[in-house]
Amino acid sequence: MCSLREKYRATAEDMKNEAPEITAQRIKDQRHSRNLEDFCMLHKHTITTAVSSALYLELKKGPFDFENRYLDVKLQERRPGQEDVNPATRFTVQSAGFRDDPTGPIEELTMEEKTMIFYRPSITEASPNPSDCPGLVGTVASIFSSGCDTAPYILRVTLMDFELDKDAPHAQWLKEFQTFINKGIVFRIANKQRHPGMMEMAGKAWVWKAKTLEELNRRFNFNLISRILTYEPNFHLSTLHRLNGDPDFEDMNRRVR
Repeated sequence: MCSLREKYRATAEDMKNEAPEITAQRIKDQRHSRNLEDFCMLHKHTITTAVSSALYLELKKGPFDFENRYLDVKLQERRPGQEDVNPATRFTVQSAGFRDDPTGPIEELTMEEKTMIFYRPSITEASPNPSDCPGLVGTVASIFSSGCDTAPYILRVTLMDFELDKDAPHAQWLKEFQTFINKGIVFRIANKQRHPGMMEMAGKAWVWKAKTLEELNRRFNFNLISRILTYEPNFHLSTLHRLNGDPDFEDMNRRVR
């Protein structure tokens, strides 16, 4: 595995030495990467909830290898190449599930697999030490890709034991994950309470606007009853958000790039 990582790092160094001209395709790739990052950060709460449920089900089967397994999330872009798109609904979740880190020849690996190999050492290094963080379950690497040749986005989710609620309906995690993300429901914190909302255009920028459950139920014509709505370890907010780099403590009207 080490030689494989070294080989891919060498490949990455070769890419840095390419011709300095920024082509139209490279600009397009950069925009796609930026849009993917914005999308994942907007949905950080929903993603974290889904990861905790998926991990809970895995742990029921036996020990989980945090350093060699990751959650692979496949996305599909709704309107490729267009910029005037709601950043919270730009992609839809097609599938998600745990996979083992790749071990095959580098030339046979997908972009997602190469990215995981490249970043795995830094993910492991950045993960908190259990001795310094009582109650730590582990850090799950999650990779988001949309089926194109541009680099996927990796999100590191650190989970504590109190988050693995034994009484929660974990079996529905994928369906709920897809429902909330595909409908563009985004959560933010105000006055130490988490609220659902939607991204709306204000002038030339997209901003977050809080919505009541009644408003969301009327808009989507069904009852939103999910662990995602109630998943909130209030007394551990500062610790949890520090570990995960959660953006929810930023300005409530955080403008998306």
